[in-house]
Amino acid sequence: MTRSASPQLTTTTPQIYVACLPAYVAGRLHGEWIDASQDAEEIRAEIAEMLARSPEPDAEEWAIHDTSGFDGVPIGEHESLERVAALAELLLDYPGAVVAAFLDGWGERGADELISAFRDAHGGCWTSVGEFADEVLVSDDVKEALGEELYGYLGLARYAHDSEADGGFSTVGTPSGVHVIWKNY
Repeated sequence: MTRSASPQLTTTTPQIYVACLPAYVAGRLHGEWIDASQDAEEIRAEIAEMLARSPEPDAEEWAIHDTSGFDGVPIGEHESLERVAALAELLLDYPGAVVAAFLDGWGERGADELISAFRDAHGGCWTSVGEFADEVLVSDDVKEALGEELYGYLGLARYAHDSEADGGFSTVGTPSGVHVIWKNY
C-alpha cells in the first residue's frame, strides 16, 4: 500500500499580501507580504505593525490583495485570519488541488474545525484508483469469496469510479498520486 499521510510538501510557504486601505484609497501603495503559515494572532500582529507604519494617520482597515503559495485555493479579500492560517497549514502538507476539492464540500464553515475535518476526510494518496479500491473498497471477505484468480480479473478502477459516482468520495489526481476525499465529513 502506498497511502501516505503527508503526500506532498509545498515548495512555497503560503503568504498573503495585506494592504492598508486608507493608504490605498489615498492613492498610495502601502502593505506587505506576510507568512500565512503562522497562527492567526501572529498574522494579526504583523498587520498591526504594517498599519502602524502607514503613511495615513490612524490606519486601521486592511484587506488581502494578493496571495502566493495557496496553489489555487481561493482566499477572499476579507477572509478571516483564522481560516487563512488553517488553509496555509494544510497547504504545507497537501497539494492545493486536494485542499480545494475538500473546500468544495466544506463551504464557509468556521476555521476552528477545518484542519481536523480535512484530515478526517482525506483518504490518503494512492498510486492509482485501482490500488485504492483494492486496499479500501473491496473487503477481504469479498476477495476470499471470489478467489485469487477471479479477483485478479476484476476491473478495480472501474469499481472505484462507480463507487465515486455514488457520492461517497471524490478523487483528485496530482503528480504525487490519486488523493481520496471522503464525503462523510
